[in-house]
Amino acid sequence: MFDVHITFPFDQFHAMLAAFEEQFAAQHDHVLMLDCGCSQKQEVGYIVLEWDDEVDPAFIDQLTNDSTILDFCTFSVLFPSDDPLYALTITQEGEPHR
Repeated sequence: MFDVHITFPFDQFHAMLAAFEEQFAAQHDHVLMLDCGCSQKQEVGYIVLEWDDEVDPAFIDQLTNDSTILDFCTFSVLFPSDDPLYALTITQEGEPHR
């Protein structure tokens, strides 16, 4: 799984939310909106999207070329989401502690 965290001016929040919902409506089995809101310090809008596979390079190009996007980052999800304590059980060797 891969996630993309996207930031943009807060006054664009509703427009961005609607645009991404429309863009990914047909791909709801492959792309999920995990979270959205406003950051605390800079008060910018954000959306977090999750792909069940790698992020489409065309989407990365879209974000790069969109002047309303302040920034974005992509990252892989390392730990299973069904076990919230999994990350705490990892040893230095990378194996779960038993």
